[in-house]
Amino acid sequence: MQRAYYKSDICKFIAECDNTILDSLSLHHSYSLEELQKNAWVSQMKILKDSLKNFQNGAIFFEFLIPCMGKRADNILIINNIVFIIEFEIGSNSYDNFAKEQVLEHAFDLKNFYKASHNINLIPSP
Repeated sequence: MQRAYYKSDICKFIAECDNTILDSLSLHHSYSLEELQKNAWVSQMKILKDSLKNFQNGAIFFEFLIPCMGKRADNILIINNIVFIIEFEIGSNSYDNFAKEQVLEHAFDLKNFYKASHNINLIPSP
């Protein structure tokens, strides 16, 4: 089973063409791809590439499937054995309670239902 729509090491992600990443995301997206979703992914790529340019090691995942619950986290970053769970609210000026609760639920589900996350530090970030 494909766990994420896109996965890569951070260095490759930063160097990779945005259209190549977008093609991978679109290929795995099983619903009608709306312009809003496509634009959100493009914004996420720009923000993450800018934010991660000083990191040499680590991995990045887009649309990561949360086991057991059938939900997806926008992004997962693994850097120095720390897992960052990121939920973007592209187009919003603030993070409402729903967004905060969503990322906390993702962290809880990963910690409790995904064996690889049982003994690792998880950092939820709305």
